[in-house]
Amino acid sequence: MSLLLLKETSSFKLGVWKIEEEAAFFSSTISYQANAIHPDRSLQQLATRFLITYLEPNFPIQHISLGEAGKPELISNQFEFNLSHTTQMAAVVLSNDFPVGIDIEKITPRVLRIKNKFLHADEIKSLSGLDEQSLISRLTLYWSIKETVYKWWGKGGVDFAKDIKIEDKKEFDSAVQTVQFGKVEGVSLEVICLQVEDHWLTYLVK
Repeated sequence: MSLLLLKETSSFKLGVWKIEEEAAFFSSTISYQANAIHPDRSLQQLATRFLITYLEPNFPIQHISLGEAGKPELISNQFEFNLSHTTQMAAVVLSNDFPVGIDIEKITPRVLRIKNKFLHADEIKSLSGLDEQSLISRLTLYWSIKETVYKWWGKGGVDFAKDIKIEDKKEFDSAVQTVQFGKVEGVSLEVICLQVEDHWLTYLVK
């Protein structure tokens, strides 16, 4: 068993699985044929589908399709769900009642190369004074938060720098981040943030 996190409430179920098994472990357990060409991507697809059925044994994984903006969905709308994966982790959230979004990101310096593409001007100011490792971690968290909001929205057409603004607080709280989302006027989104080993996990249920 490589289940790192399991959370169940009256509104949603969430799980994080550390991918330590070979593809055969997952493919022998679930009725799903990965369509990715690269073996690593195929393994990640298998792991997320396995985790969905771990959380919800009756989930019809064979009927998952991609919407216009690339968000996975069920034609039947039986469940609201979202998934994310890295080479080491698979993460899934699902709900019967609310739209959901989830993202998991490994904390690496690669985020430094793309920071100007997704940071709002006010967010750049909030990052001043951080040492390099703290900056890398915070940038990874901010990217993950914005990915989660984008995936929760599910309709595309989002400018990460302009449309998703993470509110600056006097005291930084990594557990909950408040986001102003330009596509939904007057609504604040509360994104939950957890560090899982060397990854940031963020999710939204609303």
